[in-house]
Amino acid sequence: MSLSTVLNQISQLPVPYTKEQEEDDVYGLCQCCAALIEFVKPFVDEVDRGRESKAIVAENEQRIELLKFCMKSLGNPVLQSQLDKVPDSAEDPPLRHFATEILELYEKSLQRTEDNSLPMQLLEVKCFLRVPQDLVTVMTLCPIQHLRTEALAVFQLYMDKFDTEGKHKLFGCLLKINQHAGVQGYIIKNIKNQIDFSLKPGNSNVWFSGPQLLPLLHLVLSLPEGPETDLLQNFDRIMGSLNLLRYLLIRDKEWDNHTGIWTELYKIEENFLKLLHTGLKMSKAHYEAEIKNMEENRRRGPKESKGVCTLTVGGEKLSNMTPEMHLQVLQSAMFTFDLIESVLARIEEIIEVKVKP
Repeated sequence: MSLSTVLNQISQLPVPYTKEQEEDDVYGLCQCCAALIEFVKPFVDEVDRGRESKAIVAENEQRIELLKFCMKSLGNPVLQSQLDKVPDSAEDPPLRHFATEILELYEKSLQRTEDNSLPMQLLEVKCFLRVPQDLVTVMTLCPIQHLRTEALAVFQLYMDKFDTEGKHKLFGCLLKINQHAGVQGYIIKNIKNQIDFSLKPGNSNVWFSGPQLLPLLHLVLSLPEGPETDLLQNFDRIMGSLNLLRYLLIRDKEWDNHTGIWTELYKIEENFLKLLHTGLKMSKAHYEAEIKNMEENRRRGPKESKGVCTLTVGGEKLSNMTPEMHLQVLQSAMFTFDLIESVLARIEEIIEVKVKP
């Protein structure tokens, strides 16, 4: 109650946006954050003492409260704060120091939490679902490499802590709310790892096999916008989905059908594989026409082929390109389509061999 009350009060204070505002600290937010770090330490020490005395129930309850506190702090005030290090300064600014003490307390709390121990019900607490989204923001938009890497490590740590039901719900939520193909591909890889674990002797669970798994599989084995999906922009997601499907068809024998993949195969062929075929044909035809047009312009003479071009690839405009650069990008896109097509062909070969009478 004390942690929640103090943080609710602090969250109402305006966040300083400049170095001058931070130094003036008119509303006292910086002083409050510095004091809050000291205020939290006895609670952290109490969890440590609980570990030594093996007071498991109290320790877990207090750790969960600390995690909730960290996650709320990461949202407000940390997410809105300017956290740049001041050049030639021996000490970090107060809010940067606070932020550092909190991505560390959160990480240590997660590390000390046993894998597969957090219940699914925690995801009903808003901050438990908001933090992975904030981590995704850091992973995908932060210009600093080591912070992106650290955010990815904490993101994985976070997912590892939930029980199988929690992982199932978390993966589904993250796939629905995140549009970044690289993140989607990473989540699909985690789904594959959980299925692989559940298929091993003695590890069977209801959330990554049988009827409970099927809604998650259908979510993965789909195209966001049907045949019109931008295959280049969604490459990581599509390859993750195809690799998962290929794995299931090889690993889960049709007579066992632990995952239900063989029962649902006709739906997957209709709603995913056929649409992907159509999308590939449309994309390849478009890029082949572009390449042909470029080559014809080059044959006509240097006057038509000089200058710069603008090309949209993967939803982004690439401008100020020479015709040679333009052609190279187009050829690279064709190579990507061929790669998707080769995995798709391998999957269809497996299906044809296994379903043959």
